[in-house]
Amino acid sequence: MHDFNSYYHSSLDNIQHINKIFFEKCAKLSIATLASYAVLQTTSSVENIIPNELTLYQNYPNPFNPSTVINYKLSTASFVTLKVHDSLGREVTTLVNKYQQPGAYSTTFGTSHLTLSSGVYFYTLYTGENLIVRKMVLTK
Repeated sequence: MHDFNSYYHSSLDNIQHINKIFFEKCAKLSIATLASYAVLQTTSSVENIIPNELTLYQNYPNPFNPSTVINYKLSTASFVTLKVHDSLGREVTTLVNKYQQPGAYSTTFGTSHLTLSSGVYFYTLYTGENLIVRKMVLTK
């Protein structure tokens, strides 16, 4: 059995007939292309790592069941409290209650251990004199 396909090969296929310069250029181009993807591209700097202001992001997913992720950024070191309240203002739980350095943070609000009904809940971020509130929806 021959491994010969006339579409791809001819009787002239041998090492003497290969265009070595063309082959070398193709090989270098392939290697350079692959190498460019291997270079770590980074655009972060100190300004991007430390936020300019206090930020509380919308939870994700929203609506949620049984858990959701809440992200926030601190521009200065401060004592942080992140609480969840129901639509009547009653405290459901405290997610964060500690001193934190500037930077980005993430916490998860899980409801599997709580007896909560479907509805609107509010999460509040307190940092010293600052307060930010966002709304989230629990579906069952």
